[in-house]
Amino acid sequence: MDECLYDMAEGMTTVRDIEEMMDLLIYEIEKEKDQSAEFEMNSREISAAMRRNTQDNVESYLPQVSDFYGFQWELKERAKRICGDRIL
Repeated sequence: MDECLYDMAEGMTTVRDIEEMMDLLIYEIEKEKDQSAEFEMNSREISAAMRRNTQDNVESYLPQVSDFYGFQWELKERAKRICGDRIL
């Protein structure tokens, strides 16, 4: 399952993909925290793939949202608030 999530993180092409991937990652980290996860994942590796993707493709995301950097900051802050350092 880790490979699928990693591939998804590398293949994000829209702002909506970023939101959905972040929601999925947060959901799985919360499941791990309460020990109800059905599988274990490397959340740091997946979030690193997400960061690389957004940095590499920032030009394609900019037209999709008026303030992409603000959008990105809000997602990161929400993830940190919920997941702590497991998302970094």
